Amino acid sequence: MFESFTENIREKSGGKLPFEDAWANLKAFFAQVSENKKMGSDILFMVTYMASIITADISRPEIFAFTATRKEYITSKYIAKVETFVKRWNYNYAKALEMVADRTKNPILSSMLIRYGNSIGSGVPDNEFLVLELSTVRIVYRNHFEQGIEMLKKWGGMHTSL
Repeated sequence: MFESFTENIREKSGGKLPFEDAWANLKAFFAQVSENKKMGSDILFMVTYMASIITADISRPEIFAFTATRKEYITSKYIAKVETFVKRWNYNYAKALEMVADRTKNPILSSMLIRYGNSIGSGVPDNEFLVLELSTVRIVYRNHFEQGIEMLKKWGGMHTSL
């Protein structure tokens, strides 16, 4: 029933439904917003995971391989892209991290990937970078969380005064 209706509209409008592109763009926008909301904590969890597995004296390829398989982090798909560039396209890790960072829309993750690539390029051992990055990410996450709590207190105070 509706198939003929939609085909009729597609015929009259040049092969597209009205607002079809707008819905796709809106869906992509909401997906990006949802991903960005989860990104701060996922970066913290991912860097914590990477810093914890580095204590087992594993190699860089193993760090990236293990992190790429962790499906509970949104950031794992970006690490999997780095893995693809390194293993299938024979890029080095510094260049692969830079390429993925350039294609990443989230500025926090992009910045972290660029820093990691720069540290690899300058010869900093992975364990040193990950320990320093973990402390930095913890500080940023804690400050962001505390800022939200302070804002909530102010809103609560304003609500009470009304």
